[in-house]
Amino acid sequence: MKNNFKKTFFRIIITAILVVIFLLALFIFVVNWVNENEVILKPPIEIKTNQVITVRKRQTQLLKPLVEEYKIEAKEKKKPDFTNPIEEEIYEVFGEEHFDKAMKLLECENKTLNPKAIHINKDGSQDLGIFQINTYWNGFNKSQNNKRYLFDPAINIRIAWRLYQDSGYSFKLWSCSSEN
Repeated sequence: MKNNFKKTFFRIIITAILVVIFLLALFIFVVNWVNENEVILKPPIEIKTNQVITVRKRQTQLLKPLVEEYKIEAKEKKKPDFTNPIEEEIYEVFGEEHFDKAMKLLECENKTLNPKAIHINKDGSQDLGIFQINTYWNGFNKSQNNKRYLFDPAINIRIAWRLYQDSGYSFKLWSCSSEN
């Protein structure tokens, strides 16, 4: 009887140790995966602007006329051919009117359109992402986690658009701007 108890107790201890090792390995795997894939577990940052944003109530429409309307628009407006999805995103955000101006700026700021680009300035601030947004803006310098948002192409392009709008549709805030 004592021998059976010892065997059972030994099996329970071994099983418990294996479960702990498995859970630890799983935890390490998840932490590494989250770090490698830059999963952001915090809410998005708040972007402050001087512009008033109005929200209008939409009218309900049937799906079929709406789909036909977009088909007509797609036939009328033909997008240029893009070499990569980042160019296409810039076109979507800046629109046809401002796209060429944005790309001209990027020829100097970040020619390769590298979303992970970093430039360290003499004052210690950093220019990050596609549009090389300076960490001075919107308190990005205060937190390392906030800086991660600037490496997201969609966020970086939209912040650049907002700064461009707030500057009177000018890139005067960028060092490569011909307006400086």
